[in-house]
Amino acid sequence: MTLALRVEDLWVERGGRTVLQGVSLGAEKASVLVVLGPNGAGKTTLLNTIAGLLEPSRGLVEIMGETVYASGPPRVNVPPERRGVALVPQEYALFPHMTVYENIAFGLRARRLPEEEIRARVREMAELLGLTGLLDRHPGQLSGGQRQRVALARALAVEPKLLLMDEPFSAMDAPSRERLRTELRGILRRLRVTTVMVTHSFADAWSIGDRIAILRGGRLVADAPPGELATRPLRYGAAEFLGYTVLEARVLETRGDTVVLEVEGLGRLEAKADAALEPGARARVAIRPDDIVVSGKPVARVNTYAARVAEALVTRYGVRLRLEAGSVTLQVEQARGPLLATLGRLPGPGDTLYIHIPPDLVDVAPS
Repeated sequence: MTLALRVEDLWVERGGRTVLQGVSLGAEKASVLVVLGPNGAGKTTLLNTIAGLLEPSRGLVEIMGETVYASGPPRVNVPPERRGVALVPQEYALFPHMTVYENIAFGLRARRLPEEEIRARVREMAELLGLTGLLDRHPGQLSGGQRQRVALARALAVEPKLLLMDEPFSAMDAPSRERLRTELRGILRRLRVTTVMVTHSFADAWSIGDRIAILRGGRLVADAPPGELATRPLRYGAAEFLGYTVLEARVLETRGDTVVLEVEGLGRLEAKADAALEPGARARVAIRPDDIVVSGKPVARVNTYAARVAEALVTRYGVRLRLEAGSVTLQVEQARGPLLATLGRLPGPGDTLYIHIPPDLVDVAPS
């Protein structure tokens, strides 16, 4: 299968510093690849390099099977305007002196299309993105969400081979962010445009991505479908970054696909393992905060522990707990409804609870 985007062994240096170090990734046609990473990871540099705005020191970039950059020999470096790429920057880069209509039409006019065709294309994009009533306004008269829609409409109007988006929701409040995530995914699916989006938000990545690549310190540390990354984070070296509690353990015995471990500071723990683990071997376990079951009394025979509440914080989405079980600290996230139904109240610091860690939801890997 020909990838819509193929990046191989990409190295980029800026100001005497190596920003990208041997990055290799790809995006299938009509898919959304999300590059997730903290600030300073090199995400924007990666987008600008794909777009042709920065020249790498080494590597290969192919778009729809065409080589647009190769360090060679022979060296290839296709100019940005000939790569068929549309980039939506983090600050949208709208022209403040132009109306919404003129902003969307800008790229079409640069291609010298007939005015009638430009008008039809602008109207089509405006209808698709809910901008029909805003075409005569200027960017300064729009909300952050509306400006994002205009920037997206301008990018999509030229029918790019590849759409690049840099932190598209960073300037929005939480309700607008959630609504536009859903709308954007629907639009990209409908238009079947291959997209690479970079973000530092886990919610953005899991809401939109068909595949998630994790970039840290200029290196690609993981690249997998969202479900695989969420259930097997140790395999990709991403557990700590994704907020899982990671504990050291020793294998006591195996029974079919069940492994029994002695977890340092916690005690005996059973899990399902998809890798061969021999008794006595060292292992690591990763536990996701919202997979832990909290109750007022033991609810299962295995993987149940008494825990003291060290901290309880009510959040917009539920309750975040810091629990001390044995000599380990576990981060737990729970919806308020189940907690209230189980305990009759929300827990507070000093309370003693019971936690259950379902064996099917523990990720185990050799240490």
